[in-house]
Amino acid sequence: MSDSLNNKYDRQIRLWNTSGQADLSNSRIACFGANILSAEVLKNLVLPGIGSFHLFDSATVTQADLESNFFLTKNDIGKLTSLSICTLLTELNPEVQGFHGDFESVKFTPSFFKKFSIVILCNQSFQLLSKVLDICWDLQIPVIDCVSNGFLGSLHTYISEHCVVESHDVPTDDLGIINPFEEILSYSSKYFKSENDDSSRNEIPYIIILIKKLQEYKSNNDGRLPTSFKEKKAFKDFLASDSYYSGNDNFNEALENSIRYLSAPSINSELLNIFGNDKCKNILSNLNKLNDIPFWASASALRQFYYSKDQGNLTLPINDSIPDMHSSTFHYTNIHQIYKNKFKADSKIVHSNLIEILKQLPPTYPTFDISLEKTELFCRNARNLRVISNQKPVFITIGTSQLAAATATNSQHTPDSTTTSQGSSNPDKFKSSCPISNSLIIPKLEFSQFDLPEALLSSLYAFRSINSHIFTANNCAKSGITLDEIKGENSNINIENIVSEICKNLHSPSMEYTNQNTIHLNLGNTSTADVAAGNGADTSDDDQAIDLISKVTQEIMRSRGLEIHTTSAAVGGLVAQESIKMITNQYIPSNNTTLYDSIHGSIYSV
Repeated sequence: MSDSLNNKYDRQIRLWNTSGQADLSNSRIACFGANILSAEVLKNLVLPGIGSFHLFDSATVTQADLESNFFLTKNDIGKLTSLSICTLLTELNPEVQGFHGDFESVKFTPSFFKKFSIVILCNQSFQLLSKVLDICWDLQIPVIDCVSNGFLGSLHTYISEHCVVESHDVPTDDLGIINPFEEILSYSSKYFKSENDDSSRNEIPYIIILIKKLQEYKSNNDGRLPTSFKEKKAFKDFLASDSYYSGNDNFNEALENSIRYLSAPSINSELLNIFGNDKCKNILSNLNKLNDIPFWASASALRQFYYSKDQGNLTLPINDSIPDMHSSTFHYTNIHQIYKNKFKADSKIVHSNLIEILKQLPPTYPTFDISLEKTELFCRNARNLRVISNQKPVFITIGTSQLAAATATNSQHTPDSTTTSQGSSNPDKFKSSCPISNSLIIPKLEFSQFDLPEALLSSLYAFRSINSHIFTANNCAKSGITLDEIKGENSNINIENIVSEICKNLHSPSMEYTNQNTIHLNLGNTSTADVAAGNGADTSDDDQAIDLISKVTQEIMRSRGLEIHTTSAAVGGLVAQESIKMITNQYIPSNNTTLYDSIHGSIYSV
């Protein structure tokens, strides 16, 4: 990367390093839907310097778009929305290429999608989501599905497996004090109690003090290390009784850290799961299941190091960094170099293991040239590796008969169901003019509880499934049905009943849940809705759930599927953040649905 680009992206390079910036610069983004949300998402990706983006939409700019989308002007009216947004976005960063096209230009084939790093759907139908996932799931291309509806928004990332090396978690100190390696033990023996004056004694790092005093403790206790808290407290008292360093800053640091470093180094549950995964234990037998061969090959090499008695012997490669401590520059730099040298030696062993694994790959597989520097990066982050795995989402079909029953529920309130005047409408005309009569699909939802976030998600999904059929002004104008007519209390088309029917299907007991405590909502008509829980639910819980879903539904109905730019800006920032995590393979992405509730100023993970 040139010096000018380094200076341009200086601040963000501090977050994801030059390697992450290189991944961003080489990325290609596919975005479906030219609207406020997509403009905000892409703005937040263009500014940090993605390689290129492709925006797909067949809509043209109307006067209504100008009233809500800050990116558009009256000069854009009549033009393709994707063209207008693309032109404006590329002005933000000359390094980024922008392309646009209509939906007809999209080919739903693996060869079309495999050129993209990530696919983002902004306010698109579940039908399109299902179609895109059918292709991208096996290609290991992340798909982010996001929605902005009034004061509410949501996003969810779909990918079967995502491996993270640089998670940027708080690093775990492992100084090898209870089982010191030869070089640091030799250095400690050389300088422990080697100074005669207090000022020189104060410059001995506490690492040296702890290592040597622990060796003395083992000699006095038949070679045993302190394991119980009582024994660790006894060691601390033993350390405090030594008057040689007493009163000095380094000695106080040794006392403060004495119990902390007496625990045997352990690996966290995430790394333990990686080591226990069959992809790691028997990598050559599971090559057809591997989506990220370099990661799993490196993990297998690290596992071999950890479990081999002549290599790590149940320890990971030592850290090549040490914490700040009271010490002279001479001792600190020397000790730091000792740990760096040990880390490099450990990493070379892991790299040798890796080379042997890669040599055994069948000739039909590509050649992976993993450098020693990459292996060192892997070992440096060994304590914070992450693998996120998911099952392919299941979509539920809501059929015509179910929707017809839902829309007819409120027909008795209409004085004349055959009229089409303002305030009423003909349900047959509605069904034939708007595609609501077709089957709808919705992702299967499963909750262990039902509160505000779950109500928001259920209602958003329900409204989204009919959004393009009911709440799109163009569709309703073509059918002669106005938005006011749809919302009217005397309308045959009672949106709340449709939402209730969809919610009922989302949580139907016939879906064969494995969790016995899963809550099933059977809303039906809101006047007689009830909640049935696998572990039994009382009437008060039923009423609360019914009241909650009713209020949430009414709030979402008020927006009629329209975007508020401030909401889309907030959701767009979240989507861009998750996209950068996926592109750079850094930081830990959200593995749930993220809900943005600007009414309460809250973000939920469901």
